[in-house]
Amino acid sequence: MVKDRLKIFALIGYPVGHTLSPYMHNAAFSKLKIKALYIPLSVEPKRLRQTIKILKDANIGGFNVTIPFKSICMRYLDRVDKLASMIGAVNTVVVKGKRLIGYNTDATGFLKSLKEDLKFTPKNKSVLLIGAGGAARAVAFALAKEGAKKIFITDIVKTKAVSLAKNIRKYFPKCKIKSTTNYDIDLLVNATPLGMKKSDPLLVNPKLLHNRLSIYDIVYNPSPTKFVKTAKKRKIKAVNGLGMLLYQGAEAFKLWTGRRAPVAVMRKTLLEHIPC
Repeated sequence: MVKDRLKIFALIGYPVGHTLSPYMHNAAFSKLKIKALYIPLSVEPKRLRQTIKILKDANIGGFNVTIPFKSICMRYLDRVDKLASMIGAVNTVVVKGKRLIGYNTDATGFLKSLKEDLKFTPKNKSVLLIGAGGAARAVAFALAKEGAKKIFITDIVKTKAVSLAKNIRKYFPKCKIKSTTNYDIDLLVNATPLGMKKSDPLLVNPKLLHNRLSIYDIVYNPSPTKFVKTAKKRKIKAVNGLGMLLYQGAEAFKLWTGRRAPVAVMRKTLLEHIPC
């Protein structure tokens, strides 16, 4: 960081009104006495390319990418990290000189939260992944890399599920990947935005949830989500995506600053600001 110069970091997405990332990152900057500010930017899809160019020209420190731009943003970057390229999605961009470098910290963040918050290890397990967008790509990759036995993928847009299954099969041929709605599973992951609005319907019929199942809902606002509350009423282990947000944010922070993120401070800030 250049001494005494305020460095700007941002989040681009549509919408971004629900995000807790600014609280988390600004608390981290303050704790480490880094003169920086993190701001959310709501970007209409038709203005994505223009916005990324503006951010590049403004020489900001870096930015995060969220729904619905994690895959499409890659075409506007100068380089994409190997892992992000394999996943097919970027959620963190670092500005180096005049070059924009894309990374994916979602996969690492999800896996760390899955193990620490849900106490679930995916090796040799069967998983149903609902959703096939940018976040789902990272989740699927992380599960396959950790040795999941089977991954069933379903999405309201069937071609997206088929495409994601094909991509994961390319890198992990031993993992059985299917785009289907017929499944017998150990873990269910919601990787869609469903649940962010109070009016959203329940993701699945509660009668289909058995007590041997574990549930991970990447939606973290509101907390707990309707899906998580329903699962817990049925005595099913379930967590929301706050841990994924925290750990992917810590990885992004390190990429931007070169310093280890103050995870405890970031977690405390998230818990203070999450709506209940």
